[in-house]
Amino acid sequence: MRAITEAGGANAHVLADSLDITPCFVLTSALEAIALARWLHEHLPELRQVAAQTTTHGHLVELHTHVFGRRLFPRFVFTTGDAMGMNMVNIAVDGICRHAAEMTGCERYYLRCNYSSDKKPAAINLFRPYGKEVAVDFTLPAAVAETHLGVSPRDLVDFAAAGRYGALQAGALGMNAHFANGLAAIYIACGQDVAQVVNASIGFIDVELVGEGDLYVLARLPNLVVGTVGGGTALPTQSDCLALLDCRGDGTAPRFAEIVAATLVAGDLAISAALANGRFIEAHRETRERGRLPAAQS
Repeated sequence: MRAITEAGGANAHVLADSLDITPCFVLTSALEAIALARWLHEHLPELRQVAAQTTTHGHLVELHTHVFGRRLFPRFVFTTGDAMGMNMVNIAVDGICRHAAEMTGCERYYLRCNYSSDKKPAAINLFRPYGKEVAVDFTLPAAVAETHLGVSPRDLVDFAAAGRYGALQAGALGMNAHFANGLAAIYIACGQDVAQVVNASIGFIDVELVGEGDLYVLARLPNLVVGTVGGGTALPTQSDCLALLDCRGDGTAPRFAEIVAATLVAGDLAISAALANGRFIEAHRETRERGRLPAAQS
């Protein structure tokens, strides 16, 4: 964080903001599933009105339908304001499903069926925004990297290549060192749904050499499911933590998402520097040795 601050700070931008839920309608044939998909698209304004009866903050903005045999998977995409919004969209889409079933005669549907991959790693998390999609970038002068990270930009670029090749061979979803660590800490401190770390940690970070040997850092986090109103954000300590970040209440969720994204990038830069110059294991060894000291000496 000190290095990024010395470099002029990180640029963070919310690119997209939505949350989706995909139920499953079960019919008797693919033809009927196709007909129901057509009905949903033709009655989208009506479905928006049904959703609006359950929430004043959530808005149905998109509908995508996918037919798989006699089953129809309609993906309903919502904006949720400053709330994380999971309960909001669950209730709204349940109302939509009940209405659609009543109007079309469909006898069976399931509100959730894994298509949205909520709290599960999946390829869909690589490209569709789920929560806030945030982009981060900044340029770290070589002198700043060497002074505050103890490593040259060239060394960081070389280490990033090793990490990239390793992730490719592992079939990893996303490319980062440990976004999940920072996410877990911030989510607990600020009253977020900690299980969403599974989705939110699927992000990308990379580095390039630019100019006279400076380091360009870029990141994309497509699944930051966060909120600054409702749920755990109202707990006393968590509310205080959000207030420290000037992220408590209406109108602050995008700012909070940008802060979270920049923090994760700082964490990845730090661990990458420690692995690149060999200090990573030294810090862990020192911590273990300190833990063995008698209480009076520690």
